[in-house]
Amino acid sequence: MNPRSSKYETAYACEGKTLTLECDPGNVINLIRANYGRFSITICNDHGNVEWSVNCMSPKSLRVLHAKCALKHKCSVLASTSLFGDPCPGTHKYLEAHYQCISALQTSTTTGRPPPPWITSAPSIWTAATVRVPVAVSQEVSLDVKEEQVISTSGVTEPIVTTRQWIVGLVVRKDPGNGNGRVIQKLSDSSGKKILLFKMFSADPLVVHL
Repeated sequence: MNPRSSKYETAYACEGKTLTLECDPGNVINLIRANYGRFSITICNDHGNVEWSVNCMSPKSLRVLHAKCALKHKCSVLASTSLFGDPCPGTHKYLEAHYQCISALQTSTTTGRPPPPWITSAPSIWTAATVRVPVAVSQEVSLDVKEEQVISTSGVTEPIVTTRQWIVGLVVRKDPGNGNGRVIQKLSDSSGKKILLFKMFSADPLVVHL
């Protein structure tokens, strides 16, 4: 198997430039996550500006990129506010995409499912690369992370989850603090457990206090 087809790729394009994603022959693009905005102060910042927001995200980033690139061999997308809107006026933005190159034959056997209605930037299907991964952080709390990999976890009473994705916490007895994230919505599932929907604002770790 081609090594490129089994690893994650990351691509960036500064505002006003074109982002190009391309896979080897026989492979197609499987998007993992995307953002038009700014999570890092160093990317697309030749002059070292420190005043720009790093909590900048266009909620339709993944949806737009998915429509133009998903399951294609190659695609090009302009990093512009005309496509993605302007989530942080005055901040120079960039388009960031994380994806895999998967076999075109693999797509015919992948079973998709619709995303939860509260994730507005999700694509119309879930592929094998974006299945839920339960992360047990204690006997009382478990997190459902919509990402194939949790970058790091540490400790029992203060587990650290580093991710820029949505985090859904199924809380049995206690509510976790939200650290660098923000509670977007509180829901309940059929069993009555509280569901807290977090949105990360930066690449800094989210510390969940039990």
